[in-house]
Amino acid sequence: MPVLDLHCKECHKAGGTGTEKSGFSVETYDSVMAGTTLGPMVVAGDPLSSNLYRMVAREVDKSIRMPHGESTLSIEERAVIKTWIAEGALNN
Repeated sequence: MPVLDLHCKECHKAGGTGTEKSGFSVETYDSVMAGTTLGPMVVAGDPLSSNLYRMVAREVDKSIRMPHGESTLSIEERAVIKTWIAEGALNN
């Protein structure tokens, strides 16, 4: 959550432009796991199938890379998200 709070929460919170457009909120663990209006963002145990990881790792079309208009997450921050998902995306 600290990485998401730092890089994503400004847009992906209640009333934020990211949440308004996608339905994806990073305010709580439950909201992250709920995903978007189009489906899940996290596939527990599988970072490569998790849109959250793929977007912050910049493995998708540049129009949907996250965060928009911001610098990329550091290698360490991306690794934290990837490891969290790979280990089951637990609420810890």
